[in-house]
Amino acid sequence: EAEAKAKAEAEAKAKAEAKAKAEAEAEAKAKAEAKAKAEAEAEHRAEAARRAEAEEASRTAKQAEEELRAARAAADDARALAEAETARRQKAERLIEEQRKAEAETKAEAERHAEAARRAEAEEASRIARQTEEELRAARAAADDARALAEAETARRQKVERLIEEQRKAEAETKAEAERRAEAARRAEAEEASRIARQTEEELRAARAAADDARALAEAETARRQKAERLIEEQRKAEEARAKAEAEVEAKARAKAEAKAKARAKVEAKARAKAEAKAKARAEAEARARAKAEAKAEAKRSADAARRAEAEEASRIARQPEEELQAARANADAIRVLAKAEVARRQEAEHLRGEQRQTAETAARARALTDMKSRVARSLSTPEAAAEPPTDDVLNDEAEPTPGTVLAHAQTAETAEHSQTAEIPEHPRSSDDAGDAGDSADDASKAPGLDEFDIAYEVERLLKNRRWEKREEPFRGFDSPPGRF
Repeated sequence: EAEAKAKAEAEAKAKAEAKAKAEAEAEAKAKAEAKAKAEAEAEHRAEAARRAEAEEASRTAKQAEEELRAARAAADDARALAEAETARRQKAERLIEEQRKAEAETKAEAERHAEAARRAEAEEASRIARQTEEELRAARAAADDARALAEAETARRQKVERLIEEQRKAEAETKAEAERRAEAARRAEAEEASRIARQTEEELRAARAAADDARALAEAETARRQKAERLIEEQRKAEEARAKAEAEVEAKARAKAEAKAKARAKVEAKARAKAEAKAKARAEAEARARAKAEAKAEAKRSADAARRAEAEEASRIARQPEEELQAARANADAIRVLAKAEVARRQEAEHLRGEQRQTAETAARARALTDMKSRVARSLSTPEAAAEPPTDDVLNDEAEPTPGTVLAHAQTAETAEHSQTAEIPEHPRSSDDAGDAGDSADDASKAPGLDEFDIAYEVERLLKNRRWEKREEPFRGFDSPPGRF
């Protein structure tokens, strides 16, 4: 009995030890699974954070590239303006050269032409200067926008760095391997962000240098134009002095020639008086006989001519009202047809502009909605950012983005991309489409409505209509110096 009891106790003790061992193994296994699960969750969270940071960095880089493209486009516009201004200056110089040649031929007419040319050149120079200043203002505005974008990008980068710091604190409790990977990823992202920032600053410096070059070119052009005006004034004065001297020499020569001609005329007058006295006596006898015959013939011709003139005048007076009436009707019909065609074309152009504007607004709203959804999804993927509500209410179709923000810039750029589906057809250039500013302002003040018709206005508009100048050879550019732009 004692041995059986000892054996039973030993078996119970062995069972208790086995049970304790099994429980310890189960607990260790559960701890290991929980630890592995925590490590996997931390790694997954770090991977999601790295992916979100990479997406944010790529989006920021794309926005910076778009801003740089806009700055380059502004610089190209300024460069094109400088080339156009050079072409205008060359054309003005050619006109001045032609006017100088004309001044050598006709003094008074040339002076009037020169005065008109100088006035037109001064007006053209002032207009070009104003246009250049407007282009420079536009370039400065583009540079300011790029600077604002860089500041917004810096703020976003700081926010990303704060999020990274919070995630680093949360992940400090995980494995050392996860910390090394996260540290390496953060260092790479920081280097990439700094590289993008440096590249953006270099592009901004290049844009500012291009704007400074354009401003210097405009100042040099103004100085050159002033110098040319001074040279033209000096040449005009020299030509006036030379013409005055030539006129004095010609007056002296003319006086001498007139004195000689007077002496010669006196001698010839005496000889001619003698000959005329003889011929006069002979001619008087012949004239009396001829006068009688001519009087009879002239009376007959006068009567016949008077009868023919009266008949022709009566027929012409009868035909004239009918011809004038037919011409007036034809002109009125032609002007009425032109007015109807013009009204139809304007209505079609307004309809196409409305469709294009509606298409652009729809595309911009759809793109803004997609962008906001993606941003909300990325924000909700991070537990810390899920508790923060979105601050931009861009899901409302009636809300407009704040001017100067990245969303407003993206919306403007994407509107330009998606609005190419509806294009307005091109029309020949005329004074009411894209003509001169003065003619368009006068026509706009006197233009009737779409449903009205004014014959006097249409005749005036047709008579003032101007077309593009025809070229005899292909267009070869603005004759800019090679390698200048």
